Amino acid sequence: MDLPIPKIWEIHPMLVHFPIALLLTGVAADFLARKRPAFTRPAAGLLVAGVAVGWLAAAAGLLSFYTVPAHTDQAHTLMWWHLGFAVAALVLFTWLSIRRWKGRESCAGGRLLATESLAALLLLVTGYLGGVIVYHGGAGVAPHLLSPELRQGHSHDGTHGPHGDEEGLQHDHGTGQHDQAGSSGGVEHNSDARQPAAALDTSRTGVRELKMPESLWLRHEAFRAQFARAIEDGGRVGEAARAIEKLGTTHFARAKDTFPALGLLPLLAEGEVSPEMTAVSGIAEHLRAALPQIRQEHRNLTAGLKEIAKEARQEEKTEYVGFAERLIVHIQEEEEVLYPAVLLVGEYVSLTLKPE
Repeated sequence: MDLPIPKIWEIHPMLVHFPIALLLTGVAADFLARKRPAFTRPAAGLLVAGVAVGWLAAAAGLLSFYTVPAHTDQAHTLMWWHLGFAVAALVLFTWLSIRRWKGRESCAGGRLLATESLAALLLLVTGYLGGVIVYHGGAGVAPHLLSPELRQGHSHDGTHGPHGDEEGLQHDHGTGQHDQAGSSGGVEHNSDARQPAAALDTSRTGVRELKMPESLWLRHEAFRAQFARAIEDGGRVGEAARAIEKLGTTHFARAKDTFPALGLLPLLAEGEVSPEMTAVSGIAEHLRAALPQIRQEHRNLTAGLKEIAKEARQEEKTEYVGFAERLIVHIQEEEEVLYPAVLLVGEYVSLTLKPE
């Protein structure tokens, strides 16, 4: 596996362990110096070194705050607490390190040790909050590894999530439910990231909900994640992927707006037609009107995917060659099979439910 070049937000976790270790060891050494005076000077030196590296890690943390990719709303709130505790701990340790360096020849008094204990507690809380932000909030984790719910959270990298470009490839647009305001038939469209198998499932709200076939949804999620990974991987492959990022985003979003109509196929094959299905007529009409534009977008997207495959071969990144070739075939499948099927479903439901 090729190791990626560290991102800006990854510098903070690379540095933060050093000040924690140095400062906590310095506090422990100061306590030990009460019985073993030989530890007095090393304790002061550890505190000074810990503060110096601590402010460097804090600066990197500030950069992380403004650049870290997708994370939960809770993690976003905890970042402010993490920042506050970190500053409080560092300011206190800075004052302590100055005091201890000036008096490095003598042991720390009771008040100084109590203050060091408070500063150590603040530092431990800071570290705990940082762990929660990463391990429970997903901050700093590569977005394509995260669940759709988490990718819909906050992002500070300027390209994904609600703080950045809402058309970014790593911002999830839902789970394949067609969301058409005011659509006829009263079908509610689910935004839950889970993908029930039934086309008109009632388990979540009691209302029959139009859903994209799970097999298509999983395939598009895999394509979308691989596309995002190609961009993040950088190099010429990343440049080629970023050149068609907007086309890719449009493609994946359109699939999630269009293919819920195909979720009705198993029901229609069994002869079930109900008024709740009339929403697919609007989907089909919208698709029919957009087909010329879609075909042009597909041509441009295919050309871009061929460029990705070309660059991937030159960089010997075979996984992206296979990805690009599979997505090109899938685009052809959409035009030859899936889109015509959506149009037929819409036409069939309209004719079947048409009043005599």
